[in-house]
Amino acid sequence: EPTTYTVAPASLAIWMLDRLIPATLSLILWIALLTGYALRLGFWKIFSGEFKILPIAGLVLMLFNGLLAFNASQGHYNPFTPLKLLSGSVIELEFQPADNLSTLQEILAEQPGDKIAMLDLYADWCVSCLILEQEVFTQPDVAQLLQKMVLIRADITKGSADHQALLKHFGLFGPPSLLFFNDRKELRAQRIQGEIDAETLRQHLSAMLKRAVKETDISAD
Repeated sequence: EPTTYTVAPASLAIWMLDRLIPATLSLILWIALLTGYALRLGFWKIFSGEFKILPIAGLVLMLFNGLLAFNASQGHYNPFTPLKLLSGSVIELEFQPADNLSTLQEILAEQPGDKIAMLDLYADWCVSCLILEQEVFTQPDVAQLLQKMVLIRADITKGSADHQALLKHFGLFGPPSLLFFNDRKELRAQRIQGEIDAETLRQHLSAMLKRAVKETDISAD
């Protein structure tokens, strides 16, 4: 009979690989693992009228796989939050790509004077980056604040020479890092490095946006 001993080592291996492989490949491995386990549970026996606990459990796994596949088609690759898209709470955020310093500077040059820009330093192998993207940025309160900013993403997954130059320019070791700019200049005191939860980021963004509005009002006077 199937036991947890057959799935636990494979689950641990995939979880550890999450740090090294793209999110899409990681999700494929999760789906493959759950499909294999559903086969061992004999989920197909349900269709021949065998309503026993193991086939039913296997069918539930296959339905769960279908939900993961749907999420993947919508750009959501976290297997641990399968119901997020169904909740209807996801706000789409558009990030402008800037994989090198010159592109970043061009985007900042076009930045409206009354808008703050946020640079998200990201990599597929960065677990914390994926948490930020899928669990923090998508929180309604956070997403609404981010929509008021110019959003930029530097995907340094490949670690190219341009990526290394970008890191060196800002004195960064790697992702996750959130940098904020106003009038082409970085607001260094507002920089965030490492993991941050949704509520802390919400407070950070809210305070920064309020400060920017006050400064704009003062300059207008």
